[in-house]
Amino acid sequence: MDLVFPMILGSIIVVTLLLWFSGYYVLLKFVKKMETRWRRLSHLLHRLDRLSSEYLISLDTDGKLAPGTSQTIQRHIDDMHNPMLGRSEQLHAYAIVHERLEEIFDSIELAENEQALQEMETDLQSTLTLVASSSQAYDASVKRYNKSITTVPTKYVAGIHHFESQYLLDDSVKKWETKDQAPSN
Repeated sequence: MDLVFPMILGSIIVVTLLLWFSGYYVLLKFVKKMETRWRRLSHLLHRLDRLSSEYLISLDTDGKLAPGTSQTIQRHIDDMHNPMLGRSEQLHAYAIVHERLEEIFDSIELAENEQALQEMETDLQSTLTLVASSSQAYDASVKRYNKSITTVPTKYVAGIHHFESQYLLDDSVKKWETKDQAPSN
């Protein structure tokens, strides 16, 4: 009879610790997956920066761009890498760059003898496709993370360690009214 209370208290402590460890493990698994996908996406954004800068310089040198076009796109490219902006704002800047590059691809006709520009355009288009698929994968991992912090074992750990929901990229892009306006912090 004297050992009933310590046994119950010990069982509660053991169950609580097991839930905490399992919740923490699951939460870290989702965070790690989300961060891995962001690193991949960030790497692709840097590649897009390099390729688009070379492409725009070549087009500007040949006089195929309207005045100020490359500066406008470069401003949004800088926003893609601005550490003061959140991830969703950086990807909103990417969406603007993507849209402007697609407009350039549609409006400029390259001659047969401009192989270098054609190769740059092909590389840019494949990079844009990779960034789009990578951002969808990141968005899916954010959805899984947000769902995981609301389930029983991880909700407890998320509350103790102040894990918060992440913004979905699709939702954050919709919140700006003008598509050419870069977000400011």
